[in-house]
Amino acid sequence: MLQSQLREAKLLWPRSPYVRLLERRYQTPFRHSRSAFAQREVVDFSQLLRTNPRKFWQAAHLPNDLLPQELHDPTTWDSFLSKLTAPPAQYAAQLPAPHTPQPPAPAHSLNQPLTLAEIEVGLQQLHNSRSGALHGYTSELLRYAKLVATPDDSAPAHLLAPCLLVLFNAAFSTGQVPKSWKTSLVTPVFKHGDATDTANYGPISVGEPISKLYASIMVQRLVKYTEQQQLRSPTQTGYRPSILPSLFSMSLTNTGMLGNLCTYALWT
Repeated sequence: MLQSQLREAKLLWPRSPYVRLLERRYQTPFRHSRSAFAQREVVDFSQLLRTNPRKFWQAAHLPNDLLPQELHDPTTWDSFLSKLTAPPAQYAAQLPAPHTPQPPAPAHSLNQPLTLAEIEVGLQQLHNSRSGALHGYTSELLRYAKLVATPDDSAPAHLLAPCLLVLFNAAFSTGQVPKSWKTSLVTPVFKHGDATDTANYGPISVGEPISKLYASIMVQRLVKYTEQQQLRSPTQTGYRPSILPSLFSMSLTNTGMLGNLCTYALWT
């Protein structure tokens, strides 16, 4: 039923918000089932490590043919890594010092310590089924670290949220984060051309889930403040909560047509 409605709506209103709403309703069950399957796989895999370590490492072993034999030597990637970590020479002198002590910040809502509510909202916004980066733990470890719910407790307490609150407030007050949070797992992905040339590989960087959580909390605080203080232009419709750019563009188009004037649509 929903599939036929979606097919019909795409023919009538291909770019309308109604089509996007139907697409979300249609895809949500698939995302939930895929996420549940991934969580079961993580549990089964961890149990396999305790019950049958040999089988666990056989299942976790990656094939050796992912890269050509010429690129198995780590030294062949020196030039590839130097381009990722070294800034261009003309910008190197403009980089700031690693850390400069700052004077105490004034009392301001943006500078208030983080709250447990902000931590819990940020945890719910973490994405599932993503890579665990360099240290191996995934976002599910942070997001679902809760006590088992009882009949009298509909919202079980989060086990890691209080610890994360202390950790994030320490980073927020000092202006420094652990070095491991700034470490990413970079995977070279072959694009085209000669597979033995490292210049034909593109880097895919995956950051640590805890650093993504900290960054998302900072972003939510900034977005909330700028919206409350009306610091954004009223004509900015992209990347703002509760505002659909397509609706704004459609209103401009319809006004121009009804007024018998030239139509100008702004797409953000």
